[in-house]
Amino acid sequence: MINAGQTIVPKQPELRDRTGRILSDGRIEVDGQVFETPSGAGYYLRTRATNGWGFCLVDPNTKKSLASIRREYLEKSSLEPKRLKMTMTTP
Repeated sequence: MINAGQTIVPKQPELRDRTGRILSDGRIEVDGQVFETPSGAGYYLRTRATNGWGFCLVDPNTKKSLASIRREYLEKSSLEPKRLKMTMTTP
């Protein structure tokens, strides 16, 4: 679905010249800085809170986002997002 080295771009056209790269451990590198989450990378680029899953596009032509990749993964894994959230918050 997504590979190490995959280039990602911001959703906003005015930021498209600022690209990121998915690292082998899942973190994101932008401008030589490494971020633990897509939202961290989005905050860095926009200088405000950002939902990085929707902000980061893996294909600017089709506008496919990290959110859609995540959703596809959860569907293929037979995990529903709500169930995953419940599992993560239940002690």
